[in-house]
Amino acid sequence: RIRTVDIHAHCAVPAALAGASAVAALAPVLAEGFATTLSYANFDGWYFATHAEWLQHHTWGNDLATQNDDPLTAAAVWSDTYFLPVGVDVVVAYVMAILGSSGYAVLGAFGASAFVVAACGWFTLAQVVRHEQGWSWPAVVALFAVVNPLFALMYAESYMAQLWGCALWPFMIAAAIHALRQPTWRSLLLAAVALAATVSNYPGNLPWVGLGLVAAGLMAMRHRQV
Repeated sequence: RIRTVDIHAHCAVPAALAGASAVAALAPVLAEGFATTLSYANFDGWYFATHAEWLQHHTWGNDLATQNDDPLTAAAVWSDTYFLPVGVDVVVAYVMAILGSSGYAVLGAFGASAFVVAACGWFTLAQVVRHEQGWSWPAVVALFAVVNPLFALMYAESYMAQLWGCALWPFMIAAAIHALRQPTWRSLLLAAVALAATVSNYPGNLPWVGLGLVAAGLMAMRHRQV
């Protein structure tokens, strides 16, 4: 019975934190009464929403040029020319196609789901680092991560690529630590996918990715020595 209670707590705590953080992030949008993407001064939300719209009928393989009569091409040209992040706009484009909604309606809710990913990611990383299956300490770490004003600011200003890059980071580090401790093809594949997802969402995170991987390597070496 004790073991069953522990398992239920282990699953319920990150789920509750994730759900509460997502609802809190969506509170300003819900106050408006309709699905949209909000921002105070930054225009990245426009880029991601319009590029997702453009991807409904185009691919990156096309020869791109900005057309005055089709402003959606501007976002596509920027992405192709300046190697902007690839990930958020592609997923939003898929969700748009499935739901039949506009880019602005999907992007805000999709951005809020990054709080869910971040909460679960930090919860998992805290458990992996400390070699324990408890939930109290990992819950504190996850709560601090998602209520951090800097993380919330990325959502409030529609820095969606940075937001998702940071949300995926703890999962990537946890997967790397696990792969280095127990190198199997499954653990190595998971670590590679997590690394690719994190970097593709925001290449500017590479320095933090590198530092995290170095820390993961040191932790794995210490684990083997022990």
